[in-house]
Amino acid sequence: MKKIYLFLLACFFVVQASANLFIKVGGGYGLGNQKYLLEQIYSISGTENIYASFGGNVGFYVGAGIDLNPHVELGADLGYQHGRSVSSLATFFNKTYTGRLIYLSPSLTFKTMIDEDLTPYARLGFFTGFPIMNLDVNGDPKKFRGGFPLGPNGAIGVNYNLSDNIVLFGEIYHQSMLYKPTKRRESGGGVVMFKDVLPDNAPGTDEISHHFFSYGAMGANIGIKIVL
Repeated sequence: MKKIYLFLLACFFVVQASANLFIKVGGGYGLGNQKYLLEQIYSISGTENIYASFGGNVGFYVGAGIDLNPHVELGADLGYQHGRSVSSLATFFNKTYTGRLIYLSPSLTFKTMIDEDLTPYARLGFFTGFPIMNLDVNGDPKKFRGGFPLGPNGAIGVNYNLSDNIVLFGEIYHQSMLYKPTKRRESGGGVVMFKDVLPDNAPGTDEISHHFFSYGAMGANIGIKIVL
């Protein structure tokens, strides 16, 4: 057991000796993709499916990480995506869904080098967070909450060294996540719980699970990295 501790301690000092810590800030714009069925509208003329994705739009993030070696870095980003609003107009109900996202994304980045100042990279990771999903029905606001969303994301991009400590980067990113809330908070303060199994004698505050929201997106980011 003592040898294991000594080995881990030695690995720690090796990583510390060769690694560079960095912080970064970036922002960009993304188009929603992987649209999911939001609901069906029934009217006199027929039935229509409404699809939507709430990922992307204008967003920004801050991050930090460490270079494990010249070709691999470990990092994490904390960010916000402004999402979008989607309206469905029916005979009796006018509904507007609005989705925003606060997210946390750990990742691994794999780099190569073209010359001293130009470094292409590919990033692979996953993300989770706090989807801010609201619904307005004829002026009556409702909020979807709960659940633990999780999905993959990644990017391909390039770093350009302005100096030894300042790096500009640009990238194209893609993300995929499906959010399944566990409850809906009504405007009057009541809470409706979503169940996967709903017996005939279930209370009126329970509903069968039927809400799923896509946060898929594809877009571009630019930013700056500072090597400490």
